[in-house]
Amino acid sequence: MAEKLRIGLVSGIRHQDDYAPFFARHPDVVLVGLADDADISDEYHALNRDLADQFALEYTTDLDAFLARDDVDAVCVAPEYARHTPLALRAIAANKHVLVDKPIGITLEQCNALIAAGRKTTRTFAWIARIGHLSLQRAHDAVASGDLGEVVNVNAHFLATYGNGEKWDDEEYAFFDPVVNGGGELLNFGLYPLTAILNVTGLAPTTVHCVTGKYYNRPHREFDIEDMALLNCEMENGILASICVGRAHVPGNLHNSDLWLEVTGTQGTLVTDELVPDAVLTGPTPGHVERRYRSPYASSGHFEAVIDNFVWAVQTGGQPFLGAGEAEKVMHTVFAAYESADTGEVVAIE
Repeated sequence: MAEKLRIGLVSGIRHQDDYAPFFARHPDVVLVGLADDADISDEYHALNRDLADQFALEYTTDLDAFLARDDVDAVCVAPEYARHTPLALRAIAANKHVLVDKPIGITLEQCNALIAAGRKTTRTFAWIARIGHLSLQRAHDAVASGDLGEVVNVNAHFLATYGNGEKWDDEEYAFFDPVVNGGGELLNFGLYPLTAILNVTGLAPTTVHCVTGKYYNRPHREFDIEDMALLNCEMENGILASICVGRAHVPGNLHNSDLWLEVTGTQGTLVTDELVPDAVLTGPTPGHVERRYRSPYASSGHFEAVIDNFVWAVQTGGQPFLGAGEAEKVMHTVFAAYESADTGEVVAIE
């Protein structure tokens, strides 16, 4: 491998414009180009060209040739959701290190195929979710140190307050179309609190009961997809976790950011708010002085630490924040939640 990690961008359709700036300014990375398949729409080609132009990159429509290049060490895969799995599988088959946008697939079958490939590859396989922020990493450090004692309850929510309401914007049609994106906000956003809980506590759900609805946004009703979901989960240590996830159109949030997490232990309660740098522990007795945690992680953005962690994992052979094992736990929970919402039953997570 070259001294700097040579990263190619595979498609710029959905979130790649969020990630490309982090790669571009990373001291150990050089961007070597952007590639996609030729048989995508003219609109998608235009989006790709615009992103390539922003970073003075070559744009090629021969993706297989791009993946075969010796000067491409790793790729970030970030098209529309329906193509996450097939493009990531091709990159793995080309023996590249792969970082894939969330969700890793829009069906359980897609996810299982990519998880299997991620486990089999000798290269780094990782995926992106919002667990890199300082507050969540500090919460992880606090729980790992034993300051909470034994974890006995978890509550989390992810509430995006930038919903459409009754507005219908034809330009955003594909943003909500389940053919392109697989489903509603449970698939889109549900993995954020699930990965946060897994990262902070080390616990994954074993069963889930889920209720969904279409309350806030006309596009969700038009496409018959959920804009809100409530998950009650039994966790690996037998405790309960409650998770609320969705997209509203209200102008603000009770908390400072979309993602909020509360972990209660036998010795105190830890509260994290994604955009507040400190994780705060109160307890075990009333009036106990708040303890604020600091972390060695320097990143301040939602995704910057995840990208930095991917670069580190490739360069050192270390384990990324989110690999195939984490993908299995999180995505199996998401699809079990959909089954529960359809049947009204508690569903075991396999």
